[in-house]
Formats: sequence, C-alpha cells, structure tokens
Amino acid sequence: MNTPSTDPRQGFRLGDWQVRPTAGELIGDGVVRHLEPKVMDVLVELARAYPEVLERDDVIRTVWNDRPTSDDALARCVAILRKELGDTPSKPRFIQTVPKRGYRLIVPVEAESPSRSAPASAAHDHAAVEAWSGPLDFDNLKVTRLLGRGSMGIVHLAQETNLKRLVAIKTLHGIIAGDERAERRFRREASAAARIDHPNVASVYRLGELPDRTPYIVMQYVRGRTLTALMASSGGVAQETAKSIIGQVSQALAAAHRERIVHRDVKPGNVLIEDESGLAILTDFGIAGLQETGTRIATKLTLHGEVLGDARYISPEQAVGEPPTPASDIYSLGIIAYELLSGAYPYAGVSDSVQPHLHSEARPLSEVRSDIDPVTARIVMQALAKQPDDRPTADQVFAAISGKAEAGQATSSDPGVHRGLKPITWLAIVAAAVVIAALYLAST
Repeated sequence: MNTPSTDPRQGFRLGDWQVRPTAGELIGDGVVRHLEPKVMDVLVELARAYPEVLERDDVIRTVWNDRPTSDDALARCVAILRKELGDTPSKPRFIQTVPKRGYRLIVPVEAESPSRSAPASAAHDHAAVEAWSGPLDFDNLKVTRLLGRGSMGIVHLAQETNLKRLVAIKTLHGIIAGDERAERRFRREASAAARIDHPNVASVYRLGELPDRTPYIVMQYVRGRTLTALMASSGGVAQETAKSIIGQVSQALAAAHRERIVHRDVKPGNVLIEDESGLAILTDFGIAGLQETGTRIATKLTLHGEVLGDARYISPEQAVGEPPTPASDIYSLGIIAYELLSGAYPYAGVSDSVQPHLHSEARPLSEVRSDIDPVTARIVMQALAKQPDDRPTADQVFAAISGKAEAGQATSSDPGVHRGLKPITWLAIVAAAVVIAALYLAST
C-alpha cells in the first residue's frame, strides 16, 4: 500500500500528476492546473483516506467543518476534479464513486519528496512570500497556501496567530514589485477600501510591509468562489439569483461612490460569492481611483491615456483614456448583469477588443430573454449607454433590480432624470415657459 508517510498537505503524487496543495496546483506533462480551495481540500481528504472510501460524513466534518451543506457541493468538487484529471465517472481512472457511501481514489498515492517549505527566517523579502511552497510565518501571520493571482497581486490564505482567524494576504506580483508607481497604487487600494464599510465590500484589516519594503494587505477571507466560476458552472445562474447578485454589487458600488471612490475594474473575477450565505462581495480596489473631495486631491497615479481594467468590461470612456467616474463602474456592472441574466455577452463577436464598447450597440436584453421583467431589462440596457450621463446611478440600479422602483421611475431614458430632475420638474419648467410666452405675446 503506497499511502504517503507524511501529511498529504505537504504534497503527493497521484499517477502522473504532482499535487501541491499549498499552492493549489496540479502539475502534469508540463501543464499546471489551479484548483479552487474546496476542490483541493476534497482531493487531499481522498488522498488521506486512500485506499479506503472517503465517506460523505467525513468530508463534511473535515472540509466543511461540520457546517450544513448539500450533496451537490461535494458532487461539484468531485466533478471538477475529474475534469482536471481527465477522468470520467463511467470509466474512472482516478476517482471511483461508491454508491450511497462516497468516493475513493483508485490510483496509488505516493509521498512527495521532503517539503521545500521555506523556514520562517526566509520571510525577509517579497520573493520568499511569492515562491513559498509551505507554511511561512511573519508579522503574526502564518501563510498556508496560494488562493489566486490577479492583474496586480498575489493572494495567499493565512491565519492571524493572535486572533486565530483566517485572512487573505495580498502582495504585488514580482514583476511589478519595486515599481514606485505600482506600489503607490497598491497602497492606495488599502486606504480606499478601508474607508468603505459595507457587507458587500471585502474588509481591509491592515497594511503591512516586508523588510524589503514590499507592501502587503491583510484583508477579509471569503470562503467561496468568484462570480466567474459561478457563471461558468453548468446550468448557468437562475434569474432570481442573478438579480440578487446584481443588486448586491450595485449596493457595494453605491457605498464606494458615496466615498467618492471609483472601482475602475468591476468584473466577475472581482466579485466573490460566499459559499454558505451566497453573499456577493466586491473586492480588489487595486486600480481604484479617488475623485477630488473638497481640497483633498488624490494622487493621479495613472499616466495620461493609460487604459486600466479588463477589455471585456471596460467602459467606453475608459477605453479612450478618459478619467473614469462612478458611471464607468455602472457600465461594467451592466455587462455583468447582461451576462448573468441572459448567459450571453451583449456584443456580437466576443473578443478582448475595446471596439464593441465604442462602436457597437448591445442587443436588447428583452430580445435575448423575454421572461425578464421590463424594469430590470430597461435598467440593464441603460447601464450600457455609451454616454456616462445617460446611465443610472448605483442606487437607481438597486432600486430597479430589487423592485423598489416603479416602471419608468428612475429608469427613464431621459438623461435629465439621471442628473436628478424628476419628470414632474420638467413639466413644471415647460408649463412656466408657456405662461411666460403667453404673457409676453399679450403685452405686445
């Protein structure tokens, strides 16, 4: 029996695959596949149980910490594992289903060579944090594994040793660490996000600095998956779930905009869906821009004409290098909303080009999905308006999505409504103009 003599968490081999749990990686034939934390946890427990059956109750106890969960959650993790391993349930080569009991590995689990874990003393610079492959201790933090990589930073899971709570630690990519402008933008992420106190915005706890002066952010750890992963799941997203997510993200943006913070990179990858509650949490203000507030003027880190953000979700004004505004975030939210509700991108010929945002018109959402209520369909299409002044505010999006806005109210196509003038105000102005004209004619 080739059971590993060490904890599978330290790494093991499964057939031709090398498994690195702390990094969340499957490596085989020169290909590196990244697994979600829960999926990797299930694989580790399967390895720990090998060659015996991993019972469902054991999975709930270890992976989900005895928290109530459904069979679908476990089945989903196993399905992802099979896909990444190139396995099938009908002719399993790695994972066998044992009816009414659970699952088991049918490929020998072999212990990996001694861990290359970096000693605590190695945590002296950014390279040690980025390249570690095992537990690493510094600044009252015990780093355990990689969570993911974004456009600017690398995120690791850690535990604050004094408070015994799980946190996420974000550091800059090695390729941009040391770049003064990138580091200033990164530090600003912490100060900007820390000002927003809202359940739909990832909390920032503190900002730290490694001895080589590389900054890092300690922030809320969300146990769940990105909206990107949810949208890619089989069966898509139910309409009510989609509306709930859109409403929550709009509330997060409303909270940010009240602080005069523009996110600038609203996309599915920056929205986390918590496993247990289904709460949508907006994260990554790494390229967030601050507007002028009174006499305080935020440092303009973005070079003139520099385009930041994801081309699929960028607003027209950002695409041509104009300063972003809260309306820019609304446009990006509009694309997410369109995709969530219809399962399709709003523009034909999906690509990474910004051209559709500048020159193409989105197909009306009501034509793609006829069962969507008119108020929701209308507010989504208004969010995709080419001109920023024609888009609704985040509060108006939430009101329409949540059913708190009547049809036509706060969703009018009249740009004046979005600038704060109600229809009745326009009528009063017109009536006054008519009266003045009549008096003038009568006096001549």
